[in-house]
Amino acid sequence: MLSSCPLSRPSTPWKGSSNKKQIMRIKVVLHYLGLLVAIVGLAMLLPLVWSLFIDEPDAARAFAISMAISLGTGLLLWRLTPLAADERRLSRREAIALVAGGWISVAIFGALPYELSGALPTYLDAFFEAISGYTTTGATVFTSLEIQSQGILLWHGYNHALCCPVPGAGYWRRPPG
Repeated sequence: MLSSCPLSRPSTPWKGSSNKKQIMRIKVVLHYLGLLVAIVGLAMLLPLVWSLFIDEPDAARAFAISMAISLGTGLLLWRLTPLAADERRLSRREAIALVAGGWISVAIFGALPYELSGALPTYLDAFFEAISGYTTTGATVFTSLEIQSQGILLWHGYNHALCCPVPGAGYWRRPPG
């Protein structure tokens, strides 16, 4: 009776896979994380230009410093981990590490303008605001958006647009019935 139970059969590898253990190439993950952080730094260019245009020096300084830190860190990481042509493919394990590290890295660097401008009192609040923006949860720690600078408000809205380029894409589905 126990032998007919599907859980009692010896495990077999997935079709097309091998039993060899694959080693994660951290260099590949860091290479692409650097590129992702640099892209976040480039995304700060729009709020920086807007803050300069409408004469908000505190917000402009915060975006300039945040952009320099993000671009510098991202490009340094990207350049210090060069990949050969045959190393550019990601394994599943590396892709999962890249996604997890990407969400954390984007939030860490995306929080810098909130912190450096003084829009939020602590870095933890800024990190929460950035991650909630990128994940488009709608949660916020701002007590009042009306008192924020236009550059910070642009960055706040831009965070939502960076990771969800099609508004309402998550809600497009076949109507019931």
